[in-house]
Amino acid sequence: MRKFSLGYTLIELMVVISIIGLLVGIGVAQYNEFNKNQTLKQAALTLKNNLRQTQNKALSGEKPTSGCTASLSGHKLTFTDNRNYKIVASCGVDLDVLTGLTLGQNVSKSSGPNSILFKVLGQGAEAGTICLLGFGKRYKISVTVSGEIKDEGFVGTCP
Repeated sequence: MRKFSLGYTLIELMVVISIIGLLVGIGVAQYNEFNKNQTLKQAALTLKNNLRQTQNKALSGEKPTSGCTASLSGHKLTFTDNRNYKIVASCGVDLDVLTGLTLGQNVSKSSGPNSILFKVLGQGAEAGTICLLGFGKRYKISVTVSGEIKDEGFVGTCP
């Protein structure tokens, strides 16, 4: 007669370890995807907040203390390249108000105007759609002629 021993066989242990390894691998992959999405979304939300700040400066008619000799026509968010942008006051010439703004690591502007002007004292804005590209995904933010800033989120294609 055969005697049974208490414990697990090597095969059973290998199966359990393989299943645990598979689950950990899937979890890490999902976390990395989530992290990439959040990086792109955070860059878009920061851009949206800076658009709102630009709009608020134009709505209040905030004029730079020096260098602005003509009347203030508004404030612009201007891209210096596909990753960096600044806020400028537009009064005959463009005067830097806030510089050194960036979209962040691995995120860039894929399409859209180089600047969006918010006219002074609520007279509207130049309409435009800014599309951000990061990690193979696109995120869309639009500004209407009335000055409404729309966060359209992740999109498949972007003009």
